[in-house]
Amino acid sequence: ATFRMISGMVLVSSSFVICGFVQLAMENRVTAWNEANPDLTPATFETLDKTQQLHILTTIPQIFVITCGEILCSITALEFAYAYAPQSMKSVCQSMFLLTNACGNICVIIFTKITKEDLYLYFMWAAIELGAAFLMYYICRRVQAPWTLTRTQEPPPRTLQLTPRRWRQVVTAQKLLLPLTRNDADNSR
Repeated sequence: ATFRMISGMVLVSSSFVICGFVQLAMENRVTAWNEANPDLTPATFETLDKTQQLHILTTIPQIFVITCGEILCSITALEFAYAYAPQSMKSVCQSMFLLTNACGNICVIIFTKITKEDLYLYFMWAAIELGAAFLMYYICRRVQAPWTLTRTQEPPPRTLQLTPRRWRQVVTAQKLLLPLTRNDADNSR
């Protein structure tokens, strides 16, 4: 599970790098247009001639890579949390997952307002995501999910949670079985 999450984080980071290079290519086209046509009004991303703009299909690789990364990371993280959480904590795990997403979105808003250049933001997000992947590896390197037990390891024994009702059922069953075992012992002599 940890490997899938970390590989998803690395894929997300690589999609930000791809975004950065697409942004760099767009900026280079605008700069080249402005240098080739100094007598015209300087062009921006919005006002650049359509023949000079990048095609919309250049966004497909980054969208594909970030989608694969999100699938690997998000679904595995929720599966990992649900595997360890007791039944009463599953909704808390989901809410914490959504809370961390909200905090990440707030960080995006803050950094976007501070930094005016998108190019720097993409490479910054890639570095932050790689740092988070290394941190995840460092924290989770000794954690072993219940579904990754090797064949030589035995799963932990299941303990029976005895509620008062279940306890009465066990005691009643013992009272019913106890005379049968005594009669069987008497008949075997």
